[in-house]
Amino acid sequence: MTYTAARGDQPADVTRELRPVDRQPVGHEPRGAGSRWTPAPGWVVAAALILGAAGVALGLGALLTTPTKAIGAQGAQGANGAQGAPGPQGLPGAQGPQGIPGPTGKQGPAGPVGKTGATGARGAAGTITASHAITPAPTMSAVDPAIGTVLSATASCPTGQVLLGGGGRISMKDQSAPSTPASAPSATTSAKQVELRDSYPLGTQAWRVTGVVTGTLPANEQVVLQPYALCAT
Repeated sequence: MTYTAARGDQPADVTRELRPVDRQPVGHEPRGAGSRWTPAPGWVVAAALILGAAGVALGLGALLTTPTKAIGAQGAQGANGAQGAPGPQGLPGAQGPQGIPGPTGKQGPAGPVGKTGATGARGAAGTITASHAITPAPTMSAVDPAIGTVLSATASCPTGQVLLGGGGRISMKDQSAPSTPASAPSATTSAKQVELRDSYPLGTQAWRVTGVVTGTLPANEQVVLQPYALCAT
């Protein structure tokens, strides 16, 4: 048996080799081609052990004598790079569902007045076969009416006739002379104390007049308000 050691910086591996030897019994002749094992000499084994120990020692020394590398401090953070160019526009997404209607907004201001429209075509001329004045019974105030007394009277056209115009007249009636007709103007100047305030049509069938007492009237006098309507068929 023999040992061999590898020399170098690493520990040596010990390899055991077995060599075949011839075996021959003592006092006998060899029987033919044979073999036997012969152990290696003692000095070879000792040398291999010494060389292996020396290699281990050299490896440990190398590890201990290698200087330790110091780790430096972390460097400062670098500046931000320039912004890249914008990428291409993506495709439009799918239309989302309709949202809930919002509350009704406040009413906006009124718009400007529009332009006057064109005048329409003139209609066909009407036909009047006859016209006449309607004179209903007059409206009379109480005797000696107070200032501010208001009298109203209306004259209406008969059914089927059309109102063409109208008006009214104010007169005075002296109750001290009962024979004086109500339509006759009084000889006194008291008529100046009563005014005809309103005179206007009521639709297409009647005419209304209004009188007001504006001053003090003589004793025993009444205000007479006579309306008129001009009607036609």
